[in-house]
Formats: sequence, C-alpha cells, structure tokens
Amino acid sequence: MYLWIVIATFMVALISYNLSVRPDVDRAYMETRASTIVTKFRVQQNALKDYLSSFILPKDSAESAVPYSSGLTYAGGEFLWDKSHGNSTTIALSAQDVEKYWPWGFEPYPDTFSKVFCFKIVSYDMDQDYAQSCEDVTGDNRCCTDTMSRVYVISFQQIPSRWIAADGKPISDMRAALSKSEGYGYAIGYTVEDDSIASHPVVSGGMGMGTKDGKRVLKYQPVYTALVNDSDYQATCKNKTCLIAIDQIKSREE
Repeated sequence: MYLWIVIATFMVALISYNLSVRPDVDRAYMETRASTIVTKFRVQQNALKDYLSSFILPKDSAESAVPYSSGLTYAGGEFLWDKSHGNSTTIALSAQDVEKYWPWGFEPYPDTFSKVFCFKIVSYDMDQDYAQSCEDVTGDNRCCTDTMSRVYVISFQQIPSRWIAADGKPISDMRAALSKSEGYGYAIGYTVEDDSIASHPVVSGGMGMGTKDGKRVLKYQPVYTALVNDSDYQATCKNKTCLIAIDQIKSREE
C-alpha cells in the first residue's frame, strides 16, 4: 500500500511538468509591452514637468517671469521654440538638465512632443476648455506667473498602428495598461474624437459623473482647443489616436 502511494505521488509530480502554461500568458505579455510604452511616454512627461517646476518663484519674489512660456516644446531630448507664441528666451533652460530627471538608461521617443501652455483662468471647473494661451489673450509673456493663470505641461504621441484596432481605438491590451495608470481619465489617456461622447476631442476614461440636460453623464477632460490648433499636434494626432498626458505645474508659490 505504501509503495502505491509513493508511485502515485511520483506520477503526479511528473504529470505536473506537462501542464500547459497559464492560458492568458499571451495577454499578460502583450499588456506588459503596452505598459512599457505608456511608462516611457509618462517618464518624458514627468521629467519635463519636474524640471520646469524647479523654476517656481517664491511667493514674494520680485521676479515676474519664468524662463518659459506657451509654445515651449521638448522633443527628441531637445528644447524647441514655437515662434508663433512669442519670443521669450529659453537661454536659462538646459535639455541636459532635463536628463537628470530620467531614470538610468532612458532614451526619449523622437516622436513624443511635450509642450507648455499657460492659460488665464475663466472658471475653476476641471473639464473646461481653453482656446488661447494667456500670452495670446494679454500680449504679455510674463502672464505664466500671474496668480490668475494656470500652467500645463502636455505631452502627446501617436500610438503605433500595431496597437490600434480596426475601429480606430487602441487594442484592449493598450487600454488595459492605460486604465491602470495613475490619473487615467484626466491626466493621462488616449485621444477620443467621437460625437456620441463630445463634439470636441477628449481624453479617454472620463473624470467622473456630471449633469447635462438634467441627466447624469460621464464628464471628460477636453483636449484643449489651443492644443488641437497647435501645428505639432495637428501633424501628429489629427485623424489619429494619440497618447496624451496633461499635468498642471506651479510657476509661483502660493
């Protein structure tokens, strides 16, 4: 009897070596690859956001400007300047200093754009749209430090076609990776152009429930009109699905 128990135990152990791998291994692998793309995209966004935040002015500072304003662009590891937004100097900015905020071994995607936009506050709603930068409204390149302005770092990158389904949306693995990102729905997501959701491009995921025409609806973070009209955004994301990240930074201590 004892011998049969030993033999049975040995046979079960042998059989266990022939068990198939977990059935969702392919899905787990694909989602991990998608997460890598999302993480690398967010690394550039966070690096520029943290670097520009280092220029925050003290509340009582006599300085009236920071070394950036709307139109400042970071792409391919270099600072670019959109002259249509003014002639503010970027001489105090160093692309090499941005690299200090990268993890070791990081290399930026050449087709990821990160831009600065400063907007005059028109309301305190999270889901409001901004059509013009504050420089366009006031004609003053120092408006980014105004207490009634908001400063945003916005990154966007076209999602490679292999990650896009036939309906134009990211495949489920990419959507799953994005949905697990901190800030999904308002600080990160993918661009959506769907009249059934909104008449204007929005960030996927939604920010929570709101009310429209007396009915409860899901509120979406708009892709600001000022960004939609931007030449780099037009070339990269018009009629395409893009990753997008939107973060507010402080230019002056409160």
